[in-house]
Amino acid sequence: MNVSPNSGKGAAVKLGMMQSRGNYVLFADADGATDINDLEKCLILMKANEKDAMGCVIGDRNTKKEGIQVKRHPIRKLLNFGMNTIVRIVLGF
Repeated sequence: MNVSPNSGKGAAVKLGMMQSRGNYVLFADADGATDINDLEKCLILMKANEKDAMGCVIGDRNTKKEGIQVKRHPIRKLLNFGMNTIVRIVLGF
């Protein structure tokens, strides 16, 4: 599988996943928004939900479930809110 130049992040992630080897593959953004120490929790969930040797775990920072909510630094929350507000204003949402 080849990816043309400037195909975007999605194409790069797909290529990396398709070319990977091993029983389990992890993708995490480099911004550190997700604690890498939660990897073991992901692996446990993956193994518990496998069917025919296939499984997938997708994290959601905005989940409201008790005990698994992501805790973000207040500055990060403020910056995220500010950026989302600017995007909404510029795009007219």
